[in-house]
Amino acid sequence: MMRKFYTVILLFLSVWALSIAQNDGHFSMRFDDKQILEKGVESRFCEWFSLGEGVSFQKFRDTIDDIGYRHQSFQQLLYGTPIEYAMIVVHSKEGYITSMNGFIMEQQKQVERGLLQKPRMFINGADTAEFMVISIEKDDEIIFRPAYKHFDMANNADVYIDTETGDTLKKVARVHSGDVIGTGKTLYRGYKQMTVYYDNAVYYSFDSARNIATLYAGYNSPFIDDENDINNFTNESLVDSLARWFGASLYFAGSTLPFENDNKIEAVLIYDLSWNSVTDWTPDLYIKVFDSNENLLYQSSYYIERKPTYDDPVAFSLDSVFVPDDGFIIKIYDYNSISDDEFIGGIRFNTPILGPSIWQFDHSTGVVILSNDVNEGNDVHWGMQKTYDYWKNTFNRISFDNAGKYIVSLVDCPKDAMIFNTMPNNAFYSHSMADAFCFGGGDMIMMNPLVSLDVVAHEFTHAVTQYSVGNNQGLQYLGESGALNESFSDMFATCVDFYTDATQANWLIGEEVYTEYSGIEAMRDMANTKRFSQPDTYQGEHWASTSSNASDNGGVHTNSGVGNRWFYLLCQGGRGTNDLQNNYAVQGIGIAQAQRIAYRLLTTYLTPTSNFHQARQGAINAAIDLYGRNSIQHQSVENAWYAVGVGNAYIPTEVGTVSAETINMRVENRTIIIETADMKGLLQIYDMQGKLVLSKQVETNETIACNVVHQGVYMARLGDKTGKIVIW
Repeated sequence: MMRKFYTVILLFLSVWALSIAQNDGHFSMRFDDKQILEKGVESRFCEWFSLGEGVSFQKFRDTIDDIGYRHQSFQQLLYGTPIEYAMIVVHSKEGYITSMNGFIMEQQKQVERGLLQKPRMFINGADTAEFMVISIEKDDEIIFRPAYKHFDMANNADVYIDTETGDTLKKVARVHSGDVIGTGKTLYRGYKQMTVYYDNAVYYSFDSARNIATLYAGYNSPFIDDENDINNFTNESLVDSLARWFGASLYFAGSTLPFENDNKIEAVLIYDLSWNSVTDWTPDLYIKVFDSNENLLYQSSYYIERKPTYDDPVAFSLDSVFVPDDGFIIKIYDYNSISDDEFIGGIRFNTPILGPSIWQFDHSTGVVILSNDVNEGNDVHWGMQKTYDYWKNTFNRISFDNAGKYIVSLVDCPKDAMIFNTMPNNAFYSHSMADAFCFGGGDMIMMNPLVSLDVVAHEFTHAVTQYSVGNNQGLQYLGESGALNESFSDMFATCVDFYTDATQANWLIGEEVYTEYSGIEAMRDMANTKRFSQPDTYQGEHWASTSSNASDNGGVHTNSGVGNRWFYLLCQGGRGTNDLQNNYAVQGIGIAQAQRIAYRLLTTYLTPTSNFHQARQGAINAAIDLYGRNSIQHQSVENAWYAVGVGNAYIPTEVGTVSAETINMRVENRTIIIETADMKGLLQIYDMQGKLVLSKQVETNETIACNVVHQGVYMARLGDKTGKIVIW
């Protein structure tokens, strides 16, 4: 039976707040007048969204922020089975709802009940797999299927298997990668003061106040067998487990090379911690020296046929070799009698005089280090402390989970066939590996150790995102949500850079980690994203396919350029023409205010599958919350998104009550009646999910009838006037 309509709410919105134009289940809307009470709101979801039988909602988060807003998050379930990423987030103040956003499974896309009751298909690891309903994109449409979600350790990804057909529906990476990516002497910032742990005359890379631990991850190091080793860390166990990075460094000890003599190389000292070659347990090492053009200058005439250790390192006594003024290259090989000799690693010196340097090789065959006291572990430990301080002092956030969790970094992660298969030229955060931060040592030919401050802060922000969106689900590392994930990491990495030393900070990402030999200046440029083949316009030049089958998890490291450019313009301002041929002008509001908007957007207004359009509406809501409607900050947020091709430019409007002379809306038997009075133009009516219900050119003094099927909120727009009506 049709419930009697008993309340009609008319109000005039200053912004068209419903931002879902693609009918994909996402929605976002704002209420500017105190019209709807927050109490018991979850009991009305099914009616408002016409969700039908079997749908329920379960609250999983309820918080109040520092400016008095309450945020409640509700998980959608179907006959008790959770629908992954489907949720409604209700924002309220003083007991009244101010806005709502989320992603839901609509009634017409509901999975048949029988599929949730049939015997579930067996898969490897099904005893630990989660049963759920998931959303996938098929033929440009969002559909829902019953699925097992299980963790594929070999690929460090969540795999979703259809329980009816056994098909793999999608794979979502858990590793959030950076592409390629302690007083101690750092590799990139010189001598830095940092908090370390002192015990029995030994300094350890542990900060007990911040719960930051920095471990050496190479072979034969105190390492981690499983995630419980991290989850069960205490101050005492950390001291026993940590590599000694400071003082007399055990693992990165070295000597100043005694070879600068008339531009000649006389000796090179090589340390090796272990040897792990499966086919050759005893290495046969020899060395080659090349000029800057890789012309051979010298090759040792003998092999070192033994396994080098820390106490008994291998030393080569080289004949005198003249070194060109423009630099030289040293390479080490392992002789192989069966196949080609194995290249262990190499280093390029740009001048004959050695400055601070470190030589790190492929851990799969052995660790060979050339050093004169620089320690990349210091960069990570110091960088994590600076990053921690930024988040605490700027947002009062304690660690990445805002609950003081240990921050464990693994440095010089060895290349292997599983989680470290992208090393040494990479850095990443892994939620599945007990929230560890992993940093590669670089091959020292194309890449230096990936331990610069912006890389450290970038990876830390991935963890912040993981614990801020959804039910500790983060932004799904796929397509547009994955690009947003990467973009937030770049945004806040840059903020940490400026927070730490504004005189040295810039808008580049990863500019320190490439060797001069590589010829690469940086990984990304937020001010000029096209410089490194990223788009500066949504779906414009350099835009990558967002398909789940596309490379890089649907272009996450490429399409992040859109969010990066938006944040740069919001901070610095700018004008120009984008790839859509839209002229834009943005007034910069500075990093201090922009970072507050970005943080509120990330932690308040996004769900795991949010795209750039939802991010735009969330950023608008965040700006209005913090600085008020029509504020300069609000205007700049909208204009910056317009500049990157997402949404319209800011249009000044005022909140007010719609009068009968301009628009008249009422309901008669589930029919919305609109009288145009002296208005004419394009009339559009949307439901609560942003679906277009009516689009019609109207004239003055015309009466328009629009039949609706469901209860809920309907939005109308005619010219520059908007209105909303709630049907109960």
